[in-house]
Amino acid sequence: MKVLLIGDLRCIANYGAIATTESLYTLIKNEHNADTIDTIDYRSIIAPSPQNGFLKSTEEIKDEIERYDSPEPHWKRFIKSKSAYRIYKKIKNLTSQKKTQQATLPHVPYKLSCYADFSNQVLNNEKLQYEYKKIKAADIIIINGEGNLVKGTDSRGIYRIGGLYILFMAYFCKTVMNKKTYIVNHTVDPQNDDIKEIIQFIYPLLDGVYVRERLSLNLLNSWGVDNARFVPDALFSAGLENKMWKPNKILALEKIDFSSPFICIGDSSAIQNKNGKIDWDIEKTYIKLINSLKTICPQIVFVDGFTGGCEEINNALRKTKTPCVSLKNANYKDLYQIFKHCSLFISGRWHASILSLMAGCPILLWGADSHKTRALYELIDYPFDFFEIKSIPDEIQHITLEAKKAINYDMSAIKKRVNELSEMSLNNVNMLK
Repeated sequence: MKVLLIGDLRCIANYGAIATTESLYTLIKNEHNADTIDTIDYRSIIAPSPQNGFLKSTEEIKDEIERYDSPEPHWKRFIKSKSAYRIYKKIKNLTSQKKTQQATLPHVPYKLSCYADFSNQVLNNEKLQYEYKKIKAADIIIINGEGNLVKGTDSRGIYRIGGLYILFMAYFCKTVMNKKTYIVNHTVDPQNDDIKEIIQFIYPLLDGVYVRERLSLNLLNSWGVDNARFVPDALFSAGLENKMWKPNKILALEKIDFSSPFICIGDSSAIQNKNGKIDWDIEKTYIKLINSLKTICPQIVFVDGFTGGCEEINNALRKTKTPCVSLKNANYKDLYQIFKHCSLFISGRWHASILSLMAGCPILLWGADSHKTRALYELIDYPFDFFEIKSIPDEIQHITLEAKKAINYDMSAIKKRVNELSEMSLNNVNMLK
């Protein structure tokens, strides 16, 4: 049986994308010979694929992302310097404006009414030739939904490309090609009526719909989709213990004292995304939050989900002299080890928070680009307060007070629940057994 995994996100510079996809791929590989697994990765999601495929494999790109054998290039250090910041920001704004002006329609349909005509174009080898060839060769299709069906509608009313792509793939694979088709490992919270209509049509036809938290399950049930089931994120299945671990030489430059207590704080997909930024002052808020947390733990470490892509956060870290962990100096397996030494992790990140829980480190969460972080509290029956992303500047004192309590929290019940979720996460590939 030949398996096609649609949504291989190992080539994205993002902790969660790499970690969960690698975990899901490993689960598939454990059930099947690796030679029988084919993939369609993120490059095909964001733009039309070359008919004959790509020059670099997904694995090669992932290896380039996780190369920590040399310090940061000179040009990146120059960009971060105060003297170059204004010039860099002007160029970035001009480039962003140009991209907005030249915005084109997605390379897949964004309305259900267009699916049939577009499918005929695929069958006639006029569209998605690369994908069509792989789908024809496969016996079973597993679509990694991940974080593609979350909030993300642009000013034109068009939904995010990741969600549009995987939904059309689900439709085409099942209704046109009559392949066994499953969409797994995902959150459903699109907040878009066009996507709701597509989901209500295609999900009941699929052979399996696996959502990674129960708020998505409840939402689908309220839409009349009754074939969905809860299966925890594939990341819960990852084996990450490494007693020989030590920081690589690039991470060591951050001078984190692993022998002393420290709190990790992070960001959120809701702070900055393709559709804009949060309303509050990012730089000032993070400076205030870091300084407040230092009153209960002098050592603060930032976990950067934007990999240096948010200038306001970069400025806050520089002004507070806060060491930073990102994909520039640590992969997700390193991040797990960092959490093993950490007293508390505060953020709005789903996968990094799962890594923290797996490492036995307590969490405090705020909002993301969907209901997923709130849903994580529900999954582990967590007793601490959840914070709305819009009110973070007004909640700093409250966050600090909760942090004092969370640091001393007995994690034994949480560890037991994480073990249960780990066992349940194996069901992401139960269709292959």
